[in-house]
Amino acid sequence: MLAKKEIMKQENSPEAILTTEKLVAGYGETKIIDEISVKFYRGKINALIGTNGAGCSTLLKAIAGIIPVISGKILFEGKKLTGTQEERYKKGICFVPERKAIFERLSVKENLELVGRKKNYDEIFALFPDLKKKWKLPAWKLSGGQKQMIAISQGILSDKKLLLIDNPVKGLYKKIAEDLLLFLKRLAKSKNAAIVLKADKIDTVERIAGTFYFLNAGKIIKGGNNAC
Repeated sequence: MLAKKEIMKQENSPEAILTTEKLVAGYGETKIIDEISVKFYRGKINALIGTNGAGCSTLLKAIAGIIPVISGKILFEGKKLTGTQEERYKKGICFVPERKAIFERLSVKENLELVGRKKNYDEIFALFPDLKKKWKLPAWKLSGGQKQMIAISQGILSDKKLLLIDNPVKGLYKKIAEDLLLFLKRLAKSKNAAIVLKADKIDTVERIAGTFYFLNAGKIIKGGNNAC
């Protein structure tokens, strides 16, 4: 386990789908993350670990095109990444925020169909049985945890090369959260996709993540690989 051994220095790999180099991002002249350099890898869960205010969510938003980059650069599949969130989505990057603004007046079915009407929902129903039970109900009638299930399902169904998920297990029951994390690990491997998860503490993702970065006050304080 990562907690029981020294974190190894991350090596360069041809499987790294996204790299940031001394990335600084924030609002105006206010830096929220400062000179962040990371590599996210295909076929793995990549974890960003830090409490609120550490900079993890800001890094995800900068990659997704939501927060402006002040300096440094982002490389996606070896090319400099620019453009709006919509443009980056089309390139293969999907961001699922901690509290996604799903359409409250639409049913569960309609919310998921926004990603695509011809999708196979069997895996989603197996992962989140509640969504099958609430299939025709408007989202506003669901609990916070169930709304989170819709948001994560939309990310999964997007079938993108790089999936960025901010605090995926927040609001979920422990068993559902554990099943979700194991599912995401299998998904990354089967699709050869890079999945990046933000977590408040190492315990949440230690058993499933292959790459870790610990952030504090907008800077990386430690990073490396795990035997996953």
